[in-house]
Amino acid sequence: MTDAKPTSIPISGQFKFSSEQCPKTEEEKEDMINVPYSSAVGSIMYTMICTRPDVAYGISLLSRFMSNPGREHWEGIKWLLRYLLSSSDVGLMFKSCKEGAILKGYVDSDFAGDKDKRRSTTSYIFTLCDCCNPVFHDRTKHIDVKYHFIRDVVSQGIINLQKIPSEFNPADMGTKVLPVSRFKECLNSLNIEPG
Repeated sequence: MTDAKPTSIPISGQFKFSSEQCPKTEEEKEDMINVPYSSAVGSIMYTMICTRPDVAYGISLLSRFMSNPGREHWEGIKWLLRYLLSSSDVGLMFKSCKEGAILKGYVDSDFAGDKDKRRSTTSYIFTLCDCCNPVFHDRTKHIDVKYHFIRDVVSQGIINLQKIPSEFNPADMGTKVLPVSRFKECLNSLNIEPG
């Protein structure tokens, strides 16, 4: 991988992952038996959780196929590894607060973006004084309880909810493939930068 061509984004729009790409014949399954797919997904997830929320969307797509990955899924993993290799100096940058503790939350979701199960993906990103603490969920449980709590604190004026246009929402990188320029804007707004 050290001689691999660098990439600027974690997952390219050229990939359209689905279970149709999973091995079906014994020959196809045998071809994938020695591919370290699960190990690669686990390693990338560890990196994502610790310092690299920029790979969350890509790894959430590819982890869906852990039980029966195909060659196209493996190509996606290799693309993601090439991105990590070419951006090895990038990570979360924690900076001091100048104006006090300000908590900001961003959320974005696609509508039934999972081609197989027609499920939606939701991305949450919270920053405190513009320091990023990402939380990423592809399923949300107990939404009715959370909804009522948020409704109560909004009506009391404790928090202020605002609609953020997609072009200014850094959570976009958690729900869709973005062009390089837009992806870099998301990274900058979350203080994910070279160290």
